[in-house]
Amino acid sequence: MKMPLKEPLPLNWKMKPLDSASTRFYKSTGNVYHLEINHDPLKGVTPTMLHWWFQNIEGEAVYEGKPYSRYRLWHPKDHIHWE
Repeated sequence: MKMPLKEPLPLNWKMKPLDSASTRFYKSTGNVYHLEINHDPLKGVTPTMLHWWFQNIEGEAVYEGKPYSRYRLWHPKDHIHWE
C-alpha cells in the first residue's frame, strides 16, 4: 500500500543543512534494511532529553496554536508518518 506524500509543514525555523549529517543504508541478514543517520551534535540536547522524546514521539503537540504530529514536527520536511 502506497501512502500519498504530505506537503512539508509550514514551519518557520531554520533547519540544519543536509551536509551536517551523513547517511548509510544497508541490508543485513534476514533481509532487514537499516538506515543510519549521523547528525552533528544538537547543542543543549542531552541523552535524557532524547530518551524522553523517543518515549513520547507518538501523538500531537501544539505549535503556534495549531496541533501537529510530534513526528512531523521533529523534521517537518522528511518525516511524514509514525506508526
